Amino acid sequence: MNDPAPQPAGTTAALSGFLATLRYEQLPAHVVARCEDLFLDWFACTLAGRSARPIGALERFAAEMGPAFDSARPGSAQILTNRTSTSPLFAALVNGGASHVVEQDDLHNSSVLHPA
Repeated sequence: MNDPAPQPAGTTAALSGFLATLRYEQLPAHVVARCEDLFLDWFACTLAGRSARPIGALERFAAEMGPAFDSARPGSAQILTNRTSTSPLFAALVNGGASHVVEQDDLHNSSVLHPA
């Protein structure tokens, strides 16, 4: 018997409901500006990590195991490190790995480490 997927309850339901109806126009300018800064930080970290040895391994894994899509096909996503198209899952794997391999995001400049 197939049971329907469980519905989120409590805090998860409230948060997902809020986010599902949130529109860009509702965001304060300072929130948009901060998001832009954080995105640029993430993107720079991704570029910094693109030639790291583990990222090459992730790229090869994604090419071997992941579906390759035509960039015009809905649902495709780009691996930023080598500009190839794949599924969103494998693009997230490689892009996420590249953005964290050098761990330069949100750092404390004088100590060159992540404060967390």
